[in-house]
Amino acid sequence: MLRTVVPDRPDYARSSSRNRGVEPRLGVVLRRSLRPQGPRLARPPQFGPFPVPSAGRQRHPALMDLHRVLARNDGFATRSTLRAAGYSRRGIQEELSSGRLIAHGRNIVSKPAVPPAFARAVSMNSRAACVTAARAMGLWTLETDTLHVVPRVNNSHVRPDSLEVKVHWSPSPIEPDSARVAVESGRNALAHVANCQPLEIAVATFDSAVRKGFVTIEELHRLASVRRGRFAEVVALVSDKADSGLETITRVRLGWAGTTCREQVVIDGHRVDLLIGDRLIIQLDGKQHLEDPEQLERDRKQDRRLRLMGYTVLRFGYDDVVFAWAAMWAEIASHLAQRAHQVLPVGRS
Repeated sequence: MLRTVVPDRPDYARSSSRNRGVEPRLGVVLRRSLRPQGPRLARPPQFGPFPVPSAGRQRHPALMDLHRVLARNDGFATRSTLRAAGYSRRGIQEELSSGRLIAHGRNIVSKPAVPPAFARAVSMNSRAACVTAARAMGLWTLETDTLHVVPRVNNSHVRPDSLEVKVHWSPSPIEPDSARVAVESGRNALAHVANCQPLEIAVATFDSAVRKGFVTIEELHRLASVRRGRFAEVVALVSDKADSGLETITRVRLGWAGTTCREQVVIDGHRVDLLIGDRLIIQLDGKQHLEDPEQLERDRKQDRRLRLMGYTVLRFGYDDVVFAWAAMWAEIASHLAQRAHQVLPVGRS
């Protein structure tokens, strides 16, 4: 066996720098050349004309559920919430740098696409409340540009960013929602609506909550027995038959005028919004309703059939109910004075 002889350390130390670099390297080369050489492994085949791409760097498992963490709180979260969900400070910063998260102040982050009203409320160290929160849940409310907010817990300083901001102070909410970041809970929003909006408007929002299955009438009555006051007044007028907010407003106002009406009565195989007495029908069309030409044509045909059957049909829109109620009531009252809602005996007029 070939072997390289290396001088003792003192002699090797006295050798030149050139020899110190050559002799050990020569020995290594000789030893490697005498190792047994086995058969070479075949190169793995390539599928297709292009090489198979590598998997790349894997992300942290917790980051894959980022959208799920944000969805629990309307697209927002505090940094402490993300840390509790398994995110590191570095991971949060990477998400912010990549644009998958947006920072709102020092402690709150959100996904890029969030409702502007929520972002404004968070920027004021508050949460969306009352009408703003109810509309975000899909409940019927009056159209308004005013942003309603409620301060977050332990925050007594709210600085509205414009005059069209209304701040609600809630010392005794219906349910605790301190963990919510951008918008208050639905039941607390209903409590604010009851105290903030006109009575018939608040009833319309409550009717919408019942119609959408967000809350039941039985639950509202249980809450009313505890809260009383304006909340109980609203609950006393709630109905589970209303089909729209305009219908609720009209029903409540007619009741104040001493006129009783029935909701969603089936006549000729179709439902009518309100029926006064036996013959006076009131139909109410929202703004979305007027944007559908086919629906308008179906309504005209139904009105003609009802008139042929002896009914009087009055049709009103959003602007009539909200902005011109006096004129609308005058028209209804004139038909009531002519007894258009009654079935008169033969030979009498």
